Amino acid sequence: MVKRKRNNPIEGVKKRGRRMTSWQSLALLIFIIAAGFGLVRLVLWSFNTSFFRIETLNISGLNYEEEKDVREQIKFVMGRNILRLDLAAVEDSLRKLEYVREARVYRALPKDLRVEIEERHLLALFSGAEGLTIIDTDGKRAGKPRAGKVYDLPIVTECPASGEKYYRAVNFLLAAKILCPAVYSATVQLTYNDEVLVGLMGEQVKPVYIGKKDFAETVMKIWILMNKSERGLMEMEYADLRYKGKVFYKKSDI
Repeated sequence: MVKRKRNNPIEGVKKRGRRMTSWQSLALLIFIIAAGFGLVRLVLWSFNTSFFRIETLNISGLNYEEEKDVREQIKFVMGRNILRLDLAAVEDSLRKLEYVREARVYRALPKDLRVEIEERHLLALFSGAEGLTIIDTDGKRAGKPRAGKVYDLPIVTECPASGEKYYRAVNFLLAAKILCPAVYSATVQLTYNDEVLVGLMGEQVKPVYIGKKDFAETVMKIWILMNKSERGLMEMEYADLRYKGKVFYKKSDI
């Protein structure tokens, strides 16, 4: 007697499942190709359409730098495609401006650029052969003072434009600005008497002779003199702070 081979219903389902998976894979592949083609078309359209052309610059962080100078510096971005714009190149261009220490540029789709400026931190005015120029807290020059702007800064005079004397004056002002803003605010002028750095301080501009080193100690000595009495520096004719741990001063006759 010949036995019939009976079909396994589970195997049929498995075979049909494999055939369905193959069709699904083919459909998925076709979908991916179509989506990729559409994406390429979309990117090409985005890079060439007028919809993403830059029309507006929003600039913040300005105090001394003029907005018109910032706009002039990066006018080449106007009308450019915002998606294709090299933001790093725009930031590098902005850093060439006299008062700009750092710049950050951001896209604000579809047509705006946001420009954030960090200006140099001003420390003093330098009086030299070129007239008055700005010294920033890095010891670098930041160009000339701008007309119509107020600069409540000490003036450095009778000083070389670089070298040990220059940085001695800069470092004293930095120490005063960081450690005791009251001493920095009281400093009207820094100058040199031969090799000696002299600060002219207070409302009546009293001379204070400053040492070559340890400006932190010198700043604290000046602060003590300022608070020694109600009159502070006004009761002095001069003070000599060049000697470590000591303060010499002469009282004014007035």
